[in-house]
This record gives sequence, C-alpha cells and structure tokens, in this order.
Amino acid sequence: MTVEAVTERGLHMEYYRLRDGLQLPKVGFGTYKLNGTNGVRAIESAINQGYRLIDTAYNYENEGTVGAAIRGAGVPRSELLVTSKLPGRYYHRAAAIDALKESLYRAGLDYFDLYLLHWPNPRKDLYVEAWQALIDAQQFGWCGPSGSATSYPTTWTV
Repeated sequence: MTVEAVTERGLHMEYYRLRDGLQLPKVGFGTYKLNGTNGVRAIESAINQGYRLIDTAYNYENEGTVGAAIRGAGVPRSELLVTSKLPGRYYHRAAAIDALKESLYRAGLDYFDLYLLHWPNPRKDLYVEAWQALIDAQQFGWCGPSGSATSYPTTWTV
C-alpha cells in the first residue's frame, strides 16, 4: 500500500493506493443515521466539500438516501468511491448475492466500489462462504474489492 496526494478541482486529498490499484481516500464520509431529505442534503454537502469516499451499509437503511445524494451532488459517479456492507444475517452465499443486489437497487447504483462484510461473526462460521459470494459479485461487476469492516486479529487466524 502506498500513499498519494491528488489535487483535483482545487481540492487536496490523500489516498492509499491498494495492491489491486484501488485509490482509497484517507478520509471518508460516514452516513450512519443520515436519512431522508436532511440526509440527502448532508451527503450532497459532504461531496461538494470534497469528500470522495461515501460509506453506507445495508443495516443503516439509507442506501436510497445515499444514492439520491450521489445523483444530486453534481459530481461524476466515477470520481466517487462508494462502499457498503453486507449484514451477517445474509452470509449464506445465495442470500449474500441477493442482499448485495438489493443494496444496489436501493441506492440506484450499478456497482459499489468497495463491498465489505459488516462483521465476520466467526461464531456462526459463515464468513468464508460470504467472502466467496463477494468474490463472485466482483466478477459479475457488481462491486469492486471486498473486505471486512470490523474484525479482530484473531478473526482471520487460520
């Protein structure tokens, strides 16, 4: 992983460049509890202030708000990195794909740039199955790289 600085439209942002080439802004805008018209306005404002990483999740129940803000902000979709998260109740492979597609429908987007397991929940031992579903979704073009939003070092110990 490398760190790069980019100045675009007079805005300065630092990015991590991941091994697969994804440019991940060092600072993102979290959308938890931002819903409805006020949520759209807040997210549009964040985008217009220079935020390029917009974070949402199925469990936040605001993917439609996020999508409306993205469409209304006047910044090309290609300049934004949108991430969402798969909730643990959908970690079976078929359910994971359906939940991801539902998230895209809610947001009115064709793809997520980054799609994460919200919490691997090792006690249920389904995160490997869910991870495989995210790899499949990436191959179908529904999302970019996948990862885990929350975990402990011991979660991934083999």
